[in-house]
Amino acid sequence: QPGPSVVLLYHIEKTGGSAVMKWLKRQTHAPSRLAAVYSYSQTSCFFALHADLFPGMEPRWRDKLCGGAAPLDWRSSKVAVEFHSYSKGFFLRSVLPALGALRRRYAEANGTVVAVTSIREPASHLLSKYRMWPPRTADRTHAVPLPAWLASGEAHSLQSRALLSERPALPGCEGLTEARAAA
Repeated sequence: QPGPSVVLLYHIEKTGGSAVMKWLKRQTHAPSRLAAVYSYSQTSCFFALHADLFPGMEPRWRDKLCGGAAPLDWRSSKVAVEFHSYSKGFFLRSVLPALGALRRRYAEANGTVVAVTSIREPASHLLSKYRMWPPRTADRTHAVPLPAWLASGEAHSLQSRALLSERPALPGCEGLTEARAAA
């Protein structure tokens, strides 16, 4: 498809997002379909492409992190960006409010913006998350048994809570900070 495009991947833990990222990264190999794929530790590279749309962010292009001496020209590039872990907060607080303007910008350049996420069948998601990061007792010395964790209510609606998360993004992560308003 002609024109620029961006895929915004909101990666919920244990739903196949790492496999999606591996597939996206393969799309940068010849014959390439994507010019760049930015992982969650490289979201500053995406924000640098559209600094004017994200006034609350301090986008910085860094050669080694972003893969080149200068930012790509978004008007002629196809890129994918992963929002995962701490960077999901950046997506919720910075990208979502600007999504309409971002889509209009790409449409005017005959391009496309696609925001995607994946979810997983709840029982397998819950077990996978429990196996990967078992909850710990208050003194952090033992894993909470699965039946006790399920009975506690902590396991309910994990994917829904991830979609609605307002967990704050950490300032300074990989060169990206939230700008502070001048006093």
